[in-house]
Amino acid sequence: MCRSFHSILKGMGVLALVLGIGMATSSMAALAPITERILANTCNGSSELNYPTAPNFSSVGDTVHVVLTLGAGGIQGGTSLSISRVRFNLDCNNSNLGINCPDDGAVVAYQGNLSTTCASAFSADHSAGDTLPNQVVFTPTSPIVVPANTPDFCTLSFDVKLLTHSNDGTPDVIEEVSGFDASLGDGVCDTAPPLAAGNTNSGSISLCPVCNDGNQCNGLEYCDGDTGCAPGTPIVCDDHDDCTVDSCDPTVFEGDPCVFKPIDCDDHNACTDSSCVPGQGCVVSDNSARCNDGDACTSDACDPATGECVLTPVDCDDRNACTSDTCDPCQSCSNKGYR
Repeated sequence: MCRSFHSILKGMGVLALVLGIGMATSSMAALAPITERILANTCNGSSELNYPTAPNFSSVGDTVHVVLTLGAGGIQGGTSLSISRVRFNLDCNNSNLGINCPDDGAVVAYQGNLSTTCASAFSADHSAGDTLPNQVVFTPTSPIVVPANTPDFCTLSFDVKLLTHSNDGTPDVIEEVSGFDASLGDGVCDTAPPLAAGNTNSGSISLCPVCNDGNQCNGLEYCDGDTGCAPGTPIVCDDHDDCTVDSCDPTVFEGDPCVFKPIDCDDHNACTDSSCVPGQGCVVSDNSARCNDGDACTSDACDPATGECVLTPVDCDDRNACTSDTCDPCQSCSNKGYR
């Protein structure tokens, strides 16, 4: 009886040991390092939008060269990104600069001149001169396979033409957007399962503002590609006539703003004649000789305020009672003593 009970207890101990080992093994599996688990996958595309030859300020009518640099960012769970399409929006309303931005109107036209440093050639769904649709789609002959973490793998370049000012809130700035559309599978990584990459870049082209200040006299302002508005050459109003005062009237917006006003030589003396002689300028001559009445018994003068002649009788009184004071019109005063 005792031997049988002891056997039963021994069997129960073995069973408990087996169960304990199993539970410990399960707990250790649950605590396994995270590096032994399956990691989350990622797929990151990379691209850049540049205008390498554009000036600081472009003009309407200019052709601008666009360069898109294509590449890949970090890829977790894969090694490469396959690019099958690249998108470029010709002009965007600045209210939304996403990959499918709203069209800003017929502001920019595609001009072709398409080239690439990628292994596969690209084609565009636009012809030179097209403004619609607003988004140009470039497709390689075969997908461009880019290794992970290679942001500048190859380039795609083309030309656009600036047709007019922007129609949004920044009329002197044209916004553009390029990149990959993840929702359409433009770029797909070799993860399991495959993941799509999305990438968006925006750029802006500054246009020359209206530089005319409405004043002809300071010259016609112009736009400098580096600095923007620059002053023009002032108008020189010179008729080479000494008898005119030459000036420029800034209130004349059309036509010749030069004004040639006769010079004022008036010295405000009625007893002189003032005039302007070409080559000499103002010449003033005395005109009081006209007041001479030929009578020696009058003092002749000219009133400079009125120009009238003033004839004042000569006073021949020598204040000597012993002389006879008379005036001879031909000889003037005579003072003869009494005999």
